[in-house]
Amino acid sequence: MSYPRLKWKLEFIMQKNISTSLSILSILGLSLCLSSPCRAEDEELTSVPSLPTYSPIPLTEPNGKKTVDLVTRTTMHLTDDFGKVSHGMFCNGSGPLRLSSFAPLATMFERVAFNTLKKAGYHRFEKSDSAFGGQESSSADLKLGATIKRFYEQSCRVGSDGQGGVYVKVFWELFSASQQKVVYSGTTEGSFLTTASTKLMAMEENAISSAVNNLLASQEFFAAFSNDRPAAVSSERNETLTLIDSSPAKGGVAKNIASLLKAVVTIESNGASGSGFFIDNSAYILTNRHVVQNERFVRVRLSNGATMAGEVLRTDAARDVALVKTDLVNFAPMALRLTPSLMAEEVYALGSPRGKDYSGTLTKGILSAARKMDNQTYLQSDVAVTRGNSGGPLLDASGAVIGIVAKGIEGTALNLFIPIGDALKKLSIEVR
Repeated sequence: MSYPRLKWKLEFIMQKNISTSLSILSILGLSLCLSSPCRAEDEELTSVPSLPTYSPIPLTEPNGKKTVDLVTRTTMHLTDDFGKVSHGMFCNGSGPLRLSSFAPLATMFERVAFNTLKKAGYHRFEKSDSAFGGQESSSADLKLGATIKRFYEQSCRVGSDGQGGVYVKVFWELFSASQQKVVYSGTTEGSFLTTASTKLMAMEENAISSAVNNLLASQEFFAAFSNDRPAAVSSERNETLTLIDSSPAKGGVAKNIASLLKAVVTIESNGASGSGFFIDNSAYILTNRHVVQNERFVRVRLSNGATMAGEVLRTDAARDVALVKTDLVNFAPMALRLTPSLMAEEVYALGSPRGKDYSGTLTKGILSAARKMDNQTYLQSDVAVTRGNSGGPLLDASGAVIGIVAKGIEGTALNLFIPIGDALKKLSIEVR
């Protein structure tokens, strides 16, 4: 009854001979893709290579407090070669391994990856970590993207157990919320080989864990993770913030449209976009809370197309306003008008209707009324705005901000705006 194991061992020895050069490279520590080229995606595998698993670089404070979220996908196809599998005590009937769906693999990958990250001291983002209290949030400090490039198994299966090996290759990307860009990308491989009867799921999990550990052992990944500043929640969120107001430039909107447009930005968050505007020389931006959603960092796109990261400092969901801070800019902010608005006065809206492609759009109308809706005061106007205008400024004829675009009245050409005084009050902002 020892024939099956003897036969498997002979096959395993043959596999080891085929991959001798790979094993030598593994001993030298050169098989990790970060230090030498990985196998090409279309490279044919005849056996599972024996690869080293490196130890993660230890985390130090404050790196251990940063939160990480994981996004998994694959570029493989269900018709790809996933390996060879034989069955039964005598390992007969060897045939190709087929997958009917990628969902179980993706689910297992995420579970194993998170467990491996946790063991290495990395902190998984949870909703309770949100800077906005009990509100729903997907705002991790960093998002780790994992693209499964290759999955290959060669095994002899008896029920849920088996012998053999599993290989996985993963392309990684680390996205920084605070910098609003990918700060690291690289590929790692992992494998697991055994001659002992082992749970098939454990074989697959060990190969995935090997690829994750090899990522965490990368100096380049560790440097990118360490150099990213954690998102600290200010303890002064409810204290009054004093800003210096500016006066409208002479000539009003018509003569100063170029400078006014520079102060209006497009804000991008979670695949959606809205508008916002600078309100003082310290690079503070006002916008809608629904534009920034629940993110702690957003991408701010200037009128010249340049982008920068913006940190969400304060929000008020009921009044739908938010305060964002960016790096300093070299153009004038918008002036704010806190005196009452008058019915029938001319007003202008500036913003990015339907995204960045229509940024810098100016429309004109009149102030129609002041309305009370849902216990909130709104300015009503027929000035044309659409979804991407949300968070943008409503200006008077002098070019001073009197309101913030809020929403439209369904079935009409009328739109509603948050009075600028209300917005500042809800965000605990004082203007001098």
